[in-house]
Amino acid sequence: MPTILRVASGLAGLALCLAPSNAQTSVPAAANRRAVINFAGAIDNAKFEDLKYTIDSQIARGVRKFTLLISSAGGDMRAAANAYNYLRTVPAEITTFSIGNVYSSALLLYCAGYRRYSLPGPDVRFLIQPTSANDAIVQAVSYLAPSKMPELQDAIKVQRILLPEQAKAWGIVQEIRHEFMEPGATFLAIDTPLPLIPFVTLVNTPQPAR
Repeated sequence: MPTILRVASGLAGLALCLAPSNAQTSVPAAANRRAVINFAGAIDNAKFEDLKYTIDSQIARGVRKFTLLISSAGGDMRAAANAYNYLRTVPAEITTFSIGNVYSSALLLYCAGYRRYSLPGPDVRFLIQPTSANDAIVQAVSYLAPSKMPELQDAIKVQRILLPEQAKAWGIVQEIRHEFMEPGATFLAIDTPLPLIPFVTLVNTPQPAR
């Protein structure tokens, strides 16, 4: 059963089913193309829908590997939970890569990665702070690093900033890397105008009627 964050009647109803996700491991061997998506700015429902549309469009083209570059100050926790659920269950291999600030609800988005990388600091930072739905972040992070659960529960009582090496020690970051592109990868952007290149679907173009 996939790892799911369930949004109940309010943000306080967020809960995490801590079961291993198999959705991101059954990737066809022939699907070697990778799409690198730049996700920057505030998280809201419109941004989530843009992200979902971009990934779904690339999956329809045969892409099964995605790297999500994250630089965000956070935003709507419900939208972040919806994005987490989607990324944990989509039939593709999802890698999240911190390239800037990963604050508050953006940390929830980051934790959805099957693989989680980060550029080195000190300009890359992870922020844990008290929110109205911090249970979702606690459970998502503790799923990655169960031994850190007591420390995390204490940490969310006050604002805390982690540098990449500290986030790695917590089990949030798996590896610190200096490069996020690879040969042949397709670069896509959300809210950033870029020249069209093969296999790119820019999310700021009109979406087809459904």
